Amino acid sequence: MEARFPARAFVQTFDEIPEDYKELVVELRSRGVPVELRRTESMLAEPLPLTKDDLVVGDFDWTRTALKQLGIPMPQPPDYPTCLQHILRRRIWQSTLGEIRDQLALQQLPLVAASDVARVFIKPAIDTKAFSAIVEPRDQMLATLLEGIPDCISPLPVDLPVHCAEVVDMISEYRVYVVHGEIRAICHYKGPSEGAGALDLTVVEEAVQTLCQSEEGQNLVGFGMDFAVLEAGTCLVEVNDGFSLGKYPGISGKDYADLLVEKKKAMKAQNALGLSLVFWIWHRGLFAA
Repeated sequence: MEARFPARAFVQTFDEIPEDYKELVVELRSRGVPVELRRTESMLAEPLPLTKDDLVVGDFDWTRTALKQLGIPMPQPPDYPTCLQHILRRRIWQSTLGEIRDQLALQQLPLVAASDVARVFIKPAIDTKAFSAIVEPRDQMLATLLEGIPDCISPLPVDLPVHCAEVVDMISEYRVYVVHGEIRAICHYKGPSEGAGALDLTVVEEAVQTLCQSEEGQNLVGFGMDFAVLEAGTCLVEVNDGFSLGKYPGISGKDYADLLVEKKKAMKAQNALGLSLVFWIWHRGLFAA
């Protein structure tokens, strides 16, 4: 008989259970999953007694620490999938922190017309929490990131890869939660949801189907897609993998639990497959010698 998954759940708390997680905790317990509430401080002081059959729910740093403890690599979702370039509706390119600094100084951003105001959205491309997304020069944070602050912030390398995007006016924003190709919830979280801010559901449904049927989306078992409404229509903001995906009002505890559990099951299976492949290669090499 296959073991129940997850065997246990560890949920990050602060002074009390975060509102986002209350329904999730109730849902997991209704499934017979033992839930332990742990404060961030306790996890930092003493690692959780984790196995690969456990589910860890919390913010990005909490989840990343748990994955590192288990030896599971961080997922690398396709933030801007090639198969959905046609609905990004803005210029997006890859660069480095140093290159963007130099181009801003010279007012020579690539893919941005000379007549445009030289503003650029910047976020990390690899270590997704190396810094929070910024808009330059509005936020005036680029120099701080590169130079650091003594005894406070370490400087980031000039060759740190980043995603860059043209800054556009987003009328409204939504998150779409997807589990095994099925849309479980569409949650509005910014701007008006009616009139000029209404989401084009046809664009959303076609985008989900296209991504799930593509090679880029083959490992996206549970994930989120953020969409925005521009004057030009509905656009894809970015794709977020489900290993540490925040919960917006509008998704049920059941659907949110399904997303987290299915994503963690897939990560566990992929990691086991990778270990099996390593052993197979080692085994073949040993007996071929």
